Amino acid sequence: MDTTSTTKVVITGTGIVCPVGIGCEQTLAALKADKKGVAPLTVFPAAVPLPVGEITGLDWNSAIVPRTHLIAQTAAAEAMEGINAPPDAVIVGITTGGMEKTENLLLHKEDRPEEYKYHSTGSVAVFVAEQTGCKGPALTISTACSSGSAAIMLGLSMIRSGRFKRVLAGGADSICRLTYYGFNSLQLIDPTGAKPFCRNRKGMSVAEGAGFVLLQGVDGETPENTMAELAGGGLTCDAYHPAAPHPQGAGALSAMDSAMQDAHVDLESIDYISLHGTGTFDNDLAESRAVAALFAKDSVDPPSIPDSSSIKGATGHSLAASGAMEAVIAVMGIVNSFIPANISDPDSNSETEIQISPIQKPVKKEVKAVLSNSFGFGGNNASLVITKPGFAGTQEQSEKPAQQNRRFTVAGTCCLTAAGVGNTAKQIAQNKTLAGCLDSKALAEGLPNREIRRLKRLPRMVLRLVKGAIENTSVLSASPDEDTASSIIPQSIFFGTGFGPLSETYDFMTKLFESDEQFTSPTDFVGSVHNAPAGQAAIKYGAKGPNITATCRYAPFEQALLSAQYLADDAPFLVVCADEYHDALSPLFDPPHDPGSHASDGVASDGGAAFIMESGKGGTGLECRYYGTDFKALVDCVKRDENNHSPKKPGAIMVAYPGITRKAGESLLEDFLEQTSLACPIIDYKRLCGEHASASAVAAGISMELLSKGILPGSLINGDNMDMTGKSILILNLGRVLTLTEAG
Repeated sequence: MDTTSTTKVVITGTGIVCPVGIGCEQTLAALKADKKGVAPLTVFPAAVPLPVGEITGLDWNSAIVPRTHLIAQTAAAEAMEGINAPPDAVIVGITTGGMEKTENLLLHKEDRPEEYKYHSTGSVAVFVAEQTGCKGPALTISTACSSGSAAIMLGLSMIRSGRFKRVLAGGADSICRLTYYGFNSLQLIDPTGAKPFCRNRKGMSVAEGAGFVLLQGVDGETPENTMAELAGGGLTCDAYHPAAPHPQGAGALSAMDSAMQDAHVDLESIDYISLHGTGTFDNDLAESRAVAALFAKDSVDPPSIPDSSSIKGATGHSLAASGAMEAVIAVMGIVNSFIPANISDPDSNSETEIQISPIQKPVKKEVKAVLSNSFGFGGNNASLVITKPGFAGTQEQSEKPAQQNRRFTVAGTCCLTAAGVGNTAKQIAQNKTLAGCLDSKALAEGLPNREIRRLKRLPRMVLRLVKGAIENTSVLSASPDEDTASSIIPQSIFFGTGFGPLSETYDFMTKLFESDEQFTSPTDFVGSVHNAPAGQAAIKYGAKGPNITATCRYAPFEQALLSAQYLADDAPFLVVCADEYHDALSPLFDPPHDPGSHASDGVASDGGAAFIMESGKGGTGLECRYYGTDFKALVDCVKRDENNHSPKKPGAIMVAYPGITRKAGESLLEDFLEQTSLACPIIDYKRLCGEHASASAVAAGISMELLSKGILPGSLINGDNMDMTGKSILILNLGRVLTLTEAG
């Protein structure tokens, strides 16, 4: 079997919407003219409107979707202009989703769940996929301010795998109260506008925007419409602090170094560094130290650093969109031989601690290679290398590993349900339900109070799951020696969640509204971002590899697992998925689609599961085999396995119908079984663990426990116990999204 890929990934389309322009042409003209798009807030009333980067020129009044969705749709449409075929996948970096609309609904005490259908961060990717005709994966990455770049990096890896030829990737975010008041509560807003790398910088300017690139795999001749090449990327985590960067920029340096190595481009080849440069004191200082350290490798004192700038003095900081927007602007620079200025104060170079000197005026010069940085809360770092088409740099090119040919096995697993942490197989064998919510005391068991005293329900769930999975590695590891198993600590984390930390979000908004938008909690703001629980886990276990949070309403576990399949390296890594039930928000954001139809009888439920995984070892595997909306493609995936005589035949199917009624789901199941000719017991897993977004993770955890014991309990299939030796279990979602995950 071929284990390498020489596929090049080129950029054949770009789209951007930002505070200085709608579309690439307007944006380029504005950057050449040093135009600033930062002005006092008007999106919603505020007692003291601080400068923000608002988008003007779109028809907000007639839009039927939230602000983020319209911005994303507009930029995505430009990137797809002139392309006749839909993308194979859509990947969007998001932090706010429909939050701006949700805030208005909550402010007016709206209690109709249908009004919140666009709240989910994942709804933006789904909307863009629908608009572009994509039936493949519609994935959402939520790693705070590095989300857009991380989404592009995932697209790069998916194309390199050989399974995808064309991926639309980018990021989008809109201004909302959560981010506006949240960053202000952290005293990270400059009341006079952001001044990146300036001596008297005082903070950032919150902004909105969207950027998309159309990535295409090339094995032969480069297409005529190629604008640039995405040569490589790097993803790391500081594992240092929930909101502050590592003081020396250690994670940022590692991300840049990884990107350069992945692209096989040396330091001398970089013509421009697109700096993250938010204007906050700590972030700019840490990034400058990281850049100086990277280029100090050439042994020149002082190091020779290429032209560099941050555009955030002009556009503000558009959070998840920023890295994607800056990738688009990097492509503009390559195509138009142009480097944008670092709009700041003239004395920006006067602080001796800042070890770089960003350019103060636009530069006209040939740009062959760009290093683009994005860093976010939780220490999430992403760097991309974008080059001129055909540019090879000065390092010898080598074949990239083909990710799809690696097999991942589960070394340890842990489930969290109302029945407790672990032991789900025992509960099932005794015909007990797992539906409901684990009480707070049982949830905190085994977690040191000093570590969790400021954490609310979801991060506690994640830390408890990770602890359990690590402790259980001796059960499933291919090398069950206790000393060996105890050393299996994840180096990378892939977290899935449907709705993120609801308790923190609710408490933040409640305090804000109750004080007439005067006061709120900075701790709740930091904890409200979707990737906060994964960041806590990284800090706890020192996981400095990729730290990816994937989120969507109907299949967050499958998105996290799929991301791991393309981005994880050979070191042990963690896939964890969890959602909390919140009395006020869960009934609005995720109401049951078929009330009263489940054995759990509508019991409020939450939970999740964690998996310590390894590459290249024998044992029980776990893989997302299909993700999309094409029923025929799902069926063909199963038929292909049958025709190839897969060594493990399905012994059971765990099934659920997320987002549709049970009647519609059962009809789909009937068609699926008929067309695949599968004949094995069917288990409705939401009857076991209740309705919540992470239920499929629990189903996968249950499957791993049952396979480790080699028995399918008769209580699950209304019959005798069934021998599972040499068999697998399929976890099947038949709903608004179709997924197939195989445990075995």
